[in-house]
Amino acid sequence: MICPLCKSKSSLFEQDKKRHYYQCSNCNFVFVDSSEYLSLEEENRRYKLHNNSLSDPRYHEYLTRVRDSFLEMNISGEGVDIGCGETTLLADLFKKVNLNVLSYDPLFFPNEDWKNGQYNFFTMSEVIEHLSEPLQLLNSLKERLYIGGKILIKTEFIPDPSVRQFKDWYYKGDDTHVHFYSERSALELAFQLKMEIQFSRKSRGIFSLTHKV
Repeated sequence: MICPLCKSKSSLFEQDKKRHYYQCSNCNFVFVDSSEYLSLEEENRRYKLHNNSLSDPRYHEYLTRVRDSFLEMNISGEGVDIGCGETTLLADLFKKVNLNVLSYDPLFFPNEDWKNGQYNFFTMSEVIEHLSEPLQLLNSLKERLYIGGKILIKTEFIPDPSVRQFKDWYYKGDDTHVHFYSERSALELAFQLKMEIQFSRKSRGIFSLTHKV
């Protein structure tokens, strides 16, 4: 199996009753082969089952923590929240600190007018693990960034084996998650994109990619 991120050799890492998981020998990227992806119809059905209610204070608290971790990256200007899901809550939270953020989701907020603009930053919270071709999307976002602009990413890094085994990790239990990152594979992502990476000092799994000259 060939790693979809760095094109190195990968081998079977883990399997469960539903899927096989492969790990790259070079960048530690863990991925599901495309032959085991959900259909687009089934994937969209699963997204509609997500319980992200504006009336849930825990959802507010969670996205507030995400916003605050993104603010660590010293962002300013105008941005777009990519894959916002069924609410615009993250964008609304940014507006409370005087940052204008548009919301885009191909299923729930499909207006693509934002693709005509240039931006200071993009946010992707719990999105990159769903992407079958992350480099393709991230390169397209990079083209819409000003020099010095950033792509801010929130995912869950593969657990440290001393803390939790991958086979018991809740994150892989979501069938719409097909790619799993570690710090090493995030570094490879930055290398492939020719962008500068910065990891959050407070939140594991949060990092930014900066568009440099």
